[in-house]
Amino acid sequence: RRYFDLGPLHNPANLQGIWNQDRFPAWDCDYHTDLNLAMCYWYLDALNLSELVSPLMDWLKRLSPQFKDSARDLYGCGGLVINGCCDIETVGTPDSVGFGFTGAAAWLAQILWRHYEYTGDRGFLENDLFPFMEEIAAFYTDFLCEKDGVLLPPFGSSPEVQVIRGENRSFFASAASIDIELVCALFENLIAASKILGKDGGGYETVLARLPLPKMRNGAISEFWEDYTPADPGHRHRSLLVGLCPGTRISAVKTPDWAAAAYKTIKNRHAGEDSMSIG
Repeated sequence: RRYFDLGPLHNPANLQGIWNQDRFPAWDCDYHTDLNLAMCYWYLDALNLSELVSPLMDWLKRLSPQFKDSARDLYGCGGLVINGCCDIETVGTPDSVGFGFTGAAAWLAQILWRHYEYTGDRGFLENDLFPFMEEIAAFYTDFLCEKDGVLLPPFGSSPEVQVIRGENRSFFASAASIDIELVCALFENLIAASKILGKDGGGYETVLARLPLPKMRNGAISEFWEDYTPADPGHRHRSLLVGLCPGTRISAVKTPDWAAAAYKTIKNRHAGEDSMSIG
């Protein structure tokens, strides 16, 4: 009953939206922040549907105190972090699939930054988005660790992608390429926002300068920083290419080597799909 007593609150589109007909829907009809929620809002501004973005920001602001609790209780960090699965009122508990994915808040912030770019709404930037991005940056400032002379998440996962460890499989691995690219986009956008709002972004520039591009292996972009064996070489997700799209750091002009690696990554995925279908 409680879900029907929320009054005039604005809530974002959930996993199955108005098409769900079940009392006990698959995947709880919740918010999968590692992929599905981002997909719902990715292109709204480009489709001239900017007015539909506000429920996402409203929901994120409403749950921000819980996101801060998650950062403190799960990771011992300041700021805020969003778990892989949430529902309408609570952040939920990291499940086996989403465990270790810490990039959700940065991904949603990237989409909301695109919303600002399309609308030019300075009030939205100053009052809603910038404070939200600052809290995410506070988490990463505590969370990132130095490795190989750069700053990286100490661990990560790439949505629903498993790696083989001996006779077992795991969603948990070293820093994921998707996380690296999302963190980079967050700090790039924070620096741009700081300049627009006349705020000091020097600390963000210091972090950004130490964030690497994803690793390449055998001419393709690697899903993770460390070497790994994929459990499904043809996995349907392309999360490791988030820096190419919807991100902008990887391009044929700015980073031609990584753009060529992204192309080979796609070819490798297709080859993996073919091998699985043959097998």
